[in-house]
Amino acid sequence: MRLTIPKSQKPGLQKLIGLSPPLMESLIAAIAKMPPTTSLYDAAAVVSDNIAVDFDDLYNILSVVVGIHRASADAGVSTDEFLSDLFDALRAEDDPKLRPAGGEWEQLRSDLERILESGESLSITSKASELLSENERRFCPENCRVLSDIRPIFLGAPSGSPAASVIQHVLKIAYHEGDNLKEFFVTLDASDIRTLQDHLHRAIVKEDSLRSLMEEKGIQVVGPVGNGGEE
Repeated sequence: MRLTIPKSQKPGLQKLIGLSPPLMESLIAAIAKMPPTTSLYDAAAVVSDNIAVDFDDLYNILSVVVGIHRASADAGVSTDEFLSDLFDALRAEDDPKLRPAGGEWEQLRSDLERILESGESLSITSKASELLSENERRFCPENCRVLSDIRPIFLGAPSGSPAASVIQHVLKIAYHEGDNLKEFFVTLDASDIRTLQDHLHRAIVKEDSLRSLMEEKGIQVVGPVGNGGEE
């Protein structure tokens, strides 16, 4: 099977392949202990406690790991066969950063095998994140904001004092669409915020009800780590 390395995955692959042996061992151990989650951001936050790697680099590395795991499962071939195809694709790239130091391909293969076969948690995280990513737009919480300010109301000359004022809130919604980060802004007043709170509270109540139903049936519910999901 012929594989092509997506351009978006190359930075993470470069960082993964460039890890020193001690850091690679730390990564493998951290992934094996990582709780299943729907969020790669949460996964990176958990793993970052056990490995001295820049957070953004670690996020890209885990994105690659999950992508490799997902591609391997979708290919319907053995891990060994998939890694052979992956290495053929890496060798075909004219990029020294996509080659292991000293030509240690066998060591890299061994490390990736250990990662891909590290346990059920990575498999669940891979599938759960895939299910959510199939939506056209995905909420990006770390880039959302609420901006609040006061707008004065002048009835006469603007050089005078305002007669009244309005408190305004602007909700910035950020989301991923494909590989792009996009955003839009919505103006809210206090009544809008309370209405939004009511809708969100209702969603939480429904989630708790559905979670209880799944747990009664012995089915694990995967969610963001530390936010109602597995901890």
